[in-house]
Amino acid sequence: ADPATLTGAFIGADAVVHLAGMSLAPGLVPALEHAGVARGVFVSSAGVHTKLPSAAAEAKRRGERAVLDSRVTSIVC
Repeated sequence: ADPATLTGAFIGADAVVHLAGMSLAPGLVPALEHAGVARGVFVSSAGVHTKLPSAAAEAKRRGERAVLDSRVTSIVC
């Protein structure tokens, strides 16, 4: 996702609830930060806890890390 395109959608939002696509969060987080979104709730997947090699689980873990490392005060559940 292009942060420049997404930022306008979040201007004026105090908070977001993200329910799907944790693997897309690394592209979403910069838009939230640029728009000044203060808080977020992000619903992840139980798949991030697998011990098996999984590209999908790795992408979701990168999404979780992007959210938790951002300036948006967030919880990931």
